[in-house]
Amino acid sequence: MKKTLVKILILMLGLAVGGAIAFFQFKGSDRNNILSKKDGKVDTTNADIKVEISGFDGYAKAKLSKNELENLDVESFNDEYSTDDILDNIDVSVKADKKENLSNGDTLTITMNFKNTSDLNIDITKKKVVKKVKVKGLEKIVNSLDDFDEDTLDRMHADANKILAKDYNDPKEGTNRSFYNGDKVNYEFIRKNIFEKKLSEKDILEKNKFDNQKTYSIAMIYQVKYDEVKDTDYDSDSDKRIITKKEEKTKYVVFVFDKIQANNGGIIYSTNKSYVFDSEEKATNQVKYDGFSLVEVEEDQKTESNDNQNSNESDENKDNSSNK
Repeated sequence: MKKTLVKILILMLGLAVGGAIAFFQFKGSDRNNILSKKDGKVDTTNADIKVEISGFDGYAKAKLSKNELENLDVESFNDEYSTDDILDNIDVSVKADKKENLSNGDTLTITMNFKNTSDLNIDITKKKVVKKVKVKGLEKIVNSLDDFDEDTLDRMHADANKILAKDYNDPKEGTNRSFYNGDKVNYEFIRKNIFEKKLSEKDILEKNKFDNQKTYSIAMIYQVKYDEVKDTDYDSDSDKRIITKKEEKTKYVVFVFDKIQANNGGIIYSTNKSYVFDSEEKATNQVKYDGFSLVEVEEDQKTESNDNQNSNESDENKDNSSNK
């Protein structure tokens, strides 16, 4: 009798253990019995997420929103729950390997993780989905001479020359002109130094956010040599006034080029003549006071403008102007 009871107890214990094992084996990873009816399904195979990249090349940011998931196929198998109910019980986490200081050509790796956070029996096809996004189309920001086109400095120099020529060229230039006291003749322009005022990273990020008007700008100091007419005399033979005395003078003119930015593959800017000084030291001090820093320019980039020299005085005027 005792042996029989022992056998029965052993048999019952074996059935209980076997049932527990079987019960455990038939439980899904989401804690729902896989033999029970599923409440819904979320197919994440083609899951996608909207990625907004804004800013300038090298300074851009990526914005991800798990509330803007796309291409999720959601089904409900239970009349008590809508597809929205099924989706509401899925938690989504989104991560990107890099979100700041993005440049054209960068590739972002975005990982989406899906998890059932409810007691509903929801089938998730892929709990981890990885998406690659290539950064492109970002506008370049100009913040260095290295960002200039090859001809940008030449164009700026030419613009400065045009303005200087109006101020220092004889306004009565021509074959039959006469000279008067105060006329400026025999002028020569030489670009001495280039200074720059860079944008800080904060300026660039704020510019991206608020679209403010701060831009990279540069200043150039020009040495202007010319002769100023000090005295003239009327010549009855030529019926015009000729120079009898002139004085060599030198001025230093500062040009500021601002609103510098990339546009349609080129560089645009605004040209402004700002100051005229009697010495290069005063011009340099003013430029530095305005927040500009000296740029080391190679010697062969320094430009002389001897081609602008006013050589329209006649030989007769030159002979008569030897008394300086």
